[in-house]
Amino acid sequence: MLVFEKIKDIRETKGFTQEEIANALEISPSGYSKIERGETRISIDRLQQIADILEVNIFDLIPNKEHNIIYELNGGYNNFQGNYYSGDKSQAEIEKLQLIIAHKDELLAQKDDELKTLKGILALLQEKLA
Repeated sequence: MLVFEKIKDIRETKGFTQEEIANALEISPSGYSKIERGETRISIDRLQQIADILEVNIFDLIPNKEHNIIYELNGGYNNFQGNYYSGDKSQAEIEKLQLIIAHKDELLAQKDDELKTLKGILALLQEKLA
């Protein structure tokens, strides 16, 4: 379930109308309606306001573990900027790296087995030469 779907679902469950939420956010009902339809990007600040109005934790509005959020801060003396990114690409990258690590572990185990075998062969050859 996406953010805008979760917002709508929780709003309906709690019995709020779109107009009530829009008034609490101090935006037009059509502006709020666009949020619930996913037609507008929503900032973390706005998401926090909605969570406060709905009396839920902001993380209840964020999609579950298929998605993740990265927060990037850029700031200077008179400048402050925050960027949020979410999506499945990070999760896919994590899964890819986990597969690479698992394959590396298999190769290391195979190397250890071969080394043990070679040491055994070397010991037998040394016995025959002695």
